Amino acid sequence: MDESIHGIFTGLIAQDIYKKLASNEQLEADEFTADLFANLYDIEKLYTNEVYDKIGLAHDVRKFVRYNMNKALQNLGQTDMMFEEEEVNHVVMNGLSTDSTTHDFFSQKGNGYQKGKVEELRDEDFDFDWLK
Repeated sequence: MDESIHGIFTGLIAQDIYKKLASNEQLEADEFTADLFANLYDIEKLYTNEVYDKIGLAHDVRKFVRYNMNKALQNLGQTDMMFEEEEVNHVVMNGLSTDSTTHDFFSQKGNGYQKGKVEELRDEDFDFDWLK
């Protein structure tokens, strides 16, 4: 959930910058983005094959890579996706879901979202006389 929010926020900033570009600059940005994503996908395929082929998961991981690349393009405001939509392994997608009751200590992720518990700092908190 945290990474999704980061991607959306970064994408919104990029969309604002894109809107301020002249038409020819937008075309250049579109070409750059398409080339960049194609190159990144080629690299990800090589890496994925190297790491996951031996355990038989490369096919599923490549699906997830394609899913992530489409999400990144959506965050950038692109309407044309690079890859056809396909079903990603349900175990992987479940790991991204916040519908579970599992909580991560740092993000408090889960369906019972909890705000981190804190207490206000006091002057006494900075009394280090006990170290002497």
